[in-house]
Amino acid sequence: MDQEMRERFYREARASGKLQHENLAVVYDVGEIEGRPYIVMEYLKGKDLGAMIKAKTPLTLPQKLDYSRQICKGLAFVHSENIIHRDIKPENIMIVDGGKVKILDFGIARPVSSKLTQAGTRVGTPWYMSPEQIKGDGIDKRSDIFSFGVLFYELLTYRRPFEGDDTTVMYKIVHEEPPALQLDDIEMREELQALLAKCLAKSANDRYNNFAEVTGALEAVEAKWRDQQRIKTLLAEAETLTLQRNFQQALTRFDEILRLDPQHAEAQSRRQECLGQDKDRRTMKVMAGQIVGETISHYRILERLGAGGMGVVYKAEDIKLKRLVALKFLLPELSRDESATKRFVREAQAVSSLDHPNICTVHEIDESENGQLFICMTYYEGQTLREIIRAGKTPTGVASLSSSLDMVIDIASGIAKAHEQGITHRDLKPSNIIITKDGAVKIVDFGLAKLASNTKITKTGTTVGTLAYMSPEQIKGHDVDHRCDIWALGVTLYELMTGKLPFEGEQELSLLYAIVNEEPAPPSKINPAISPALESIIRQALQKAPENRFAAMQEMYEALRKVRQQTSREKGLTETKSEISGLTAKGKMFFERHEYHEALSRFKAVLEIDPENQQARDLAAECEYKLSELEQISLLLDAGKRSFEKGELKEALNCFSEILALDPKHAEAADFVAQIQKVNEQNERIEKLLVDADFYVKREKFAQAVEAYQKILALDPANKAAARGLQKAQKGLEESKRAPAVTPRPRVTTPRPRVPTPPPAVGLPTPLARPPKTSSKTPAGVAWRIAAISVAAIAVIGFGLWQFLRPSSTQPPVEKTAQQSDSPGPATEAQKTAARLRAEAEQAGAETWASTTLQMGVQEQEKGDRAFAQDDYAAAQAAYETAAGYFRNAKTEAQQNLMLAESDVNRLSELVMAVKRDMEREKTAAARAGAPTLARVAFNNGLRLEKDGDAKAAAGGEANWRAAQQAYAGARDSFRQAREEVARMAMTRTRENAENARNEMINARQQVPGGEEDKRANAKYARGLQAEAAGEQQYQGEDYAAAQNSFRQARDSYVEAGRELGTTAAQSQADAARQAMSEAKSKIDKEGAAEPQYQQAVQIENEAGAAYRDNDFDRAASRYQDAEKLYLAVGSAAGDKRSRERERLAAAEREIQNLINSFKTNFEKRNLAALQALNIFTRKDDAEGWSAFFKDRQNIKNIQVVIGEVSRQISGKNATVSFTARIDFENNKGEPKSTTLPVSWKAEERNGNWVIVDYQ
Repeated sequence: MDQEMRERFYREARASGKLQHENLAVVYDVGEIEGRPYIVMEYLKGKDLGAMIKAKTPLTLPQKLDYSRQICKGLAFVHSENIIHRDIKPENIMIVDGGKVKILDFGIARPVSSKLTQAGTRVGTPWYMSPEQIKGDGIDKRSDIFSFGVLFYELLTYRRPFEGDDTTVMYKIVHEEPPALQLDDIEMREELQALLAKCLAKSANDRYNNFAEVTGALEAVEAKWRDQQRIKTLLAEAETLTLQRNFQQALTRFDEILRLDPQHAEAQSRRQECLGQDKDRRTMKVMAGQIVGETISHYRILERLGAGGMGVVYKAEDIKLKRLVALKFLLPELSRDESATKRFVREAQAVSSLDHPNICTVHEIDESENGQLFICMTYYEGQTLREIIRAGKTPTGVASLSSSLDMVIDIASGIAKAHEQGITHRDLKPSNIIITKDGAVKIVDFGLAKLASNTKITKTGTTVGTLAYMSPEQIKGHDVDHRCDIWALGVTLYELMTGKLPFEGEQELSLLYAIVNEEPAPPSKINPAISPALESIIRQALQKAPENRFAAMQEMYEALRKVRQQTSREKGLTETKSEISGLTAKGKMFFERHEYHEALSRFKAVLEIDPENQQARDLAAECEYKLSELEQISLLLDAGKRSFEKGELKEALNCFSEILALDPKHAEAADFVAQIQKVNEQNERIEKLLVDADFYVKREKFAQAVEAYQKILALDPANKAAARGLQKAQKGLEESKRAPAVTPRPRVTTPRPRVPTPPPAVGLPTPLARPPKTSSKTPAGVAWRIAAISVAAIAVIGFGLWQFLRPSSTQPPVEKTAQQSDSPGPATEAQKTAARLRAEAEQAGAETWASTTLQMGVQEQEKGDRAFAQDDYAAAQAAYETAAGYFRNAKTEAQQNLMLAESDVNRLSELVMAVKRDMEREKTAAARAGAPTLARVAFNNGLRLEKDGDAKAAAGGEANWRAAQQAYAGARDSFRQAREEVARMAMTRTRENAENARNEMINARQQVPGGEEDKRANAKYARGLQAEAAGEQQYQGEDYAAAQNSFRQARDSYVEAGRELGTTAAQSQADAARQAMSEAKSKIDKEGAAEPQYQQAVQIENEAGAAYRDNDFDRAASRYQDAEKLYLAVGSAAGDKRSRERERLAAAEREIQNLINSFKTNFEKRNLAALQALNIFTRKDDAEGWSAFFKDRQNIKNIQVVIGEVSRQISGKNATVSFTARIDFENNKGEPKSTTLPVSWKAEERNGNWVIVDYQ
């Protein structure tokens, strides 16, 4: 080894030895043995990249990018050590097992500052050199980036970017651009082309600055490639989901694609198609009655009632208001028709603006989840007039004329009301008139109504309606107005009275012609019972020209009423009384059912027959009052809800209380009252806790204060006062912990009520002592009375000030003292003491003369009872001791106030007025709670006692004042009792509602199919469990309204989970059956597809697909299995056929090859006869020519036949064979000669043998 090579060797060792990186080969040692240098490196098992590229080892784009990224990382580290590799090429890159890249051979690497390679010299492999290396200019780290670009190009394409010998390659590197990446050979071509262009820039300044930038570019390409692959996967999944009609899941795939590539045109287009298909699927479910059991908005669908010209109608339950309703959806074929949609919306607007007993009530208009509009209407049980007529119940006799006239009069009344509001029905017919089971007439389906203010939606020149009831102007496409309804009612009246339509025709055109040009038969000829007056009404309603009909429906209505009254008079007084009795009975029935509109119409009908009927007049007035009351309730309910939402609870409570006063059974108002009372109780509790907490802070009992503030914030997290107080208490608690311990001086504190009770003043005359019997009229008597009152007042005021100013005079929540214990014994004793003192206070008249103090003691006593029940004996003992203090002071206060009252009538009157104010507060609270109606007995008793108290107080005098005091106290207790009774009722009602909701939820959960593990894996079932757990917690916390909502949410989730899980298993079976069928089908070739069995299988497969799309998975699975069996049978038969055909072809090829071999053998043997036996050379000219050829043995010797490529075309029992035969021979001089003979013949299979039938 010369010195230069030795120096290079050691330079490589030095360069490699100081580099430690996961993508660089590790050098362990370097040395010489017998003058031969060596390097000890880590053992690497794998292939170098050059060998892999040369072998064109298949690599995916991610693998290539990964290898390249590892190379860049390794070279970035090398550059960070100020070393340039200068010989980057595939052979210096080792790919070890596991895909790890190792960079080798730093033999020509040099530090950036090295002077070993001078300008003007070239070191490296020519194909991977940078332009500056070739020119011999100074190089830097960017030269390695160029070399990497060449390597990367070669890795991507398996060819170098610059081809040729050394000189050619170096010229191309300096002066030419590499070939562009082929479009069809590589993915991400544009991004990769840009990356390569920057790496292979001729000027180093135009390349990447370092390998970190190259790595970033590679990662960006890889990220985009992953996105594209993900998009492909998502597109395939979306397509499969779409075929399975799982549009919601397909939409999530399209959304994810658009998140990755917002401009992805195919995803945008397919998403829109999927949305349309999803909407169509849901719409078809609506039409097919498959939404029964589902919940749309707040309506639970119960059954499909039928379909009309504009929509399909379902019977449903309004979950919120617990009532049956009818929901009408727009038909699917009209859902994309803007004019139909506008007409549908207009129907709701038109009908909802009408308030008439004979017009169907519309509650609201809404949209389903897929945007399908529907109208919510009152549900009526009964039949349409069309169904009654078809059932043969058409009135045709004199006895039924009155009832028929009643129906027509009701129809005319309703339509007249609509006409007053500028609304024309335009599709009036028997099928749009419902006769309820109670005989009420209801006009429905204003789907073709036209508002006078909006006449542009149905254009002139179009006809909308049912032909038999259409007016001539509608048929002609002329402008129409309200008189087309008069015509339609005339047709209906004619049909109702005669049982026939006035115009008939076997075909549509003949019917239209009759309506426009012919006159109907007189109805009296069909039904002689029709009076001339009624016939005249029918005839006028059916005039061809609108101006010759009644001018208004009201006019027709009045004419019909006159005929009805005349009919009633003709029927006689007895029958009239019977009719009045029937109408009155129906009216009363409707009144009891709170259907006041229906009841009012019956009572008005009675008044039309008998205007002097006082009972009907009174009942009609009561109906009108009830209707106004309902309107008032509706207004109050709306106002109460608004106030409740704004947090104005007082105003809301007033509204709901007024509703309950009007309707004690109004459930929604009662629920709101219960909620408000709960809020108020919570606020009262918070207020009390605030007082206690502030007290604890003042007494520096910070631990108790912190606990109180935390309780407040648990109830009301937004309470700012509690938050500020908590901070102050926590700060105080921390400071108290840091302060040195001080032994407190024992002090006995005596509980006292919030209202101080003054004891008798020491050294002052007792106010109980009566003055000497001196006439109050004398100066001495007056002076004595004034002095006594003054002394008593001074005593009270002084004691109050003393109590207020002394440090321990504030109400003390009792601390746990040494005498208090966590055992029940002391608490029990304290409980008995409190009970005894309470009894003494009540016996002393504390309920009258110290009610406030007594009530505070009762509250503490109840607090103790709760603590005792929870086994918190220390807290119970403290509460009982506090209560005992209140009761003790209440007794003293009552005795003193009583004695003061006895000594001064004015003082007595003030105390009585204080009791009255307490009573009034209780009365107001009870009234707001709805006690006047919900707790009437107790509330009325309070009113009676209040009235007694007012009378006694007005009379004056000591005895009367005492009686007034007792009456007011009794009234106060009655009002309190009434309020508590309402609260219990509301709580009970709310709890019952919650229990009912829980029972429904439990039933729904039990109906969910499948194992527990499968159910819990379902998202909706899991949501149901969460809602159920929340409901149970709320129920235990007595938050029944919230529990009811949670139970209902859980129930709905269980119902949805049951629907999903019920179909999952069947759907999986159907999917498996379809997959098996598809596999069987895929094995059938074109011939098999022509078999009848195959066509039968395709038909069955289509049936299975239809069942699958309709979610009938059981049938789908069965039909897929049937189709699979047929496909397997076809495939098996085709397989056998193919096997036989293959055997036949093989045999034919063998026979043909034998013919070719015979031709060769006999030709070489010059055996013309044998060739002719094969039907070769049989034509005369061929026979003569080849006979001479074979006989010329002198000039033609040693014949050899070489058969060229043979072409065989075998079809059935026929075959065409062609080949070229080269005839080699020697002439008489022994010189080799050769000629070619094109051979072509046709062969046939005869009796199992192939023979040549035509030789050319």
